[in-house]
Amino acid sequence: MIILHVKTVLVRTTRTKDNRDNLDCFSYQAGPLPWKGTTGRVCGKNATERAANEYCAPCRSQLIITGLYLDETGHPFKVNNKEQYIFIRAKGVKYGNLANYLSDLVKRDDLESIVTPVTEQSKAFEKAQVNNKRFITKITVGKQSTNFGLKDVFEFSVGQKLGTEAVKSILNKTKETVEKFREKFDWSKGKGGSADYSATNKPVEEAQKFDFPQETKQAAPAETETKEQKVEDKEFNFEDVSF
Repeated sequence: MIILHVKTVLVRTTRTKDNRDNLDCFSYQAGPLPWKGTTGRVCGKNATERAANEYCAPCRSQLIITGLYLDETGHPFKVNNKEQYIFIRAKGVKYGNLANYLSDLVKRDDLESIVTPVTEQSKAFEKAQVNNKRFITKITVGKQSTNFGLKDVFEFSVGQKLGTEAVKSILNKTKETVEKFREKFDWSKGKGGSADYSATNKPVEEAQKFDFPQETKQAAPAETETKEQKVEDKEFNFEDVSF
């Protein structure tokens, strides 16, 4: 996949008699601190703070990523000639692999800057919001040992690096589709409560502070660049997607 959106959410659930999870409190973590859950409670900034609160102790962090689904050749997978989007919600035993993969991308310092002006702020923005969109993310299924035996987990690895123009296209589509993402994954909507989610998503605000330099056209692009251009030219449309 090519990652578009990455979101951390906080979820408190209880198990019902029919062995289903009942959502007690949910925090989408939008806007500045302090974050609040749907119960109106202020969320602890980390697991230690949440563990110190009796109600919040069962709350767990989860990761949601969405992106463009690609086939094994690195081109958009289509159904009825329409590109498809996928999402992964990493919770429990599935959380660690995704968190580590995203963290490793943030730490990379071998990637040239593609936003201007280059400042400490722009570098921090790129690491947090751009690095995960600069590669095709390869996803396979592996096994992880737990107290309850072996469990299926997703494993993530870096695939083909995307060209600058392709990354710029992905960032633009991320900004264009952020409201659709919220509609799909902000489960506080329609559930009442006193949570405040009115603030604009910080990554979008930060992205609007920077400019993208025009990339010089190459007379004879390499074969890998041609493949990247194919990815870039595809049209993104959340309206045609069913999650």
